[in-house]
Amino acid sequence: MRLLCILLVSILTMNTAKSAPAKPQPLVFVSSFAAGEKGAIHAYRLNLKSGALKQVASNDQVEHPFFLALSDDQRFLYSIDASSFGGEINQVAAFALKGRSGNLKLLNRQSTHGKASCYLDVDATGKSLLVANYLTGDVGSIPLKKNGSLGKMESLFRHKGSSVDPKRQKAPYAHCVVVSPDNRFAFAADLGIDKVMSYRLEPELGKITQNKPSFVKVPAGSGPRHLTFHPNGKFVYVINELANTISVFSYAAKAGKLTEIQNISTLPKDFGGRTHTADLKITPN
Repeated sequence: MRLLCILLVSILTMNTAKSAPAKPQPLVFVSSFAAGEKGAIHAYRLNLKSGALKQVASNDQVEHPFFLALSDDQRFLYSIDASSFGGEINQVAAFALKGRSGNLKLLNRQSTHGKASCYLDVDATGKSLLVANYLTGDVGSIPLKKNGSLGKMESLFRHKGSSVDPKRQKAPYAHCVVVSPDNRFAFAADLGIDKVMSYRLEPELGKITQNKPSFVKVPAGSGPRHLTFHPNGKFVYVINELANTISVFSYAAKAGKLTEIQNISTLPKDFGGRTHTADLKITPN
């Protein structure tokens, strides 16, 4: 079987109609990184009581779909189109959700201007899409139109530098870019340079600019991969792939500044094997 991996699950919570006796089951979208039908974006209904998933739709209009992102109003879905992952420049595909069916309508595609595009995030207004490109070590912003389709890339920032691991950190490797809860900043974890880069977000223009300070460091050799905000908006957690650690930062919302307050291992003290961390999530409570 050529299905390589399931990369991201986006849960779509539906509003309950006033006359409806029961809450509708949420939709779950899963991207499968493979060619042809096996590489489709699959839609499932989630039974909240049993946890069971039932497939209801599939869309194979993206070759090798990768990371997914859903707009806050749950009308549009965006997918990395990585048919040449690590080779040619990748694309982003925009889709409109067709009601509650799980079916998707392809709107358009745009270039990410980078290779191995690996992360997407949509701002709260639904006017900007941010993308991280791993192999080219850069992040960009793409304006979104009212109908959910993609404009041409407005901003692109190529990171510079390296760090202490000669195999994994000889160049920048932007691994994610995440919009802050206040929708004023965006932060990008770069595995190759051991930095979390900071950008100001101008969603009306689909634009990002460098913030001051423009970055915060993690311990050398950590390899920051993904990050997430605490639901209260006061803290940021960064998962470090190479060091198997989590770096915790306080977030000063006015300046968009991160200050490290803790660095902790994800492994037991007696662990002697080889492992790497990949992602972290915080429960809504």
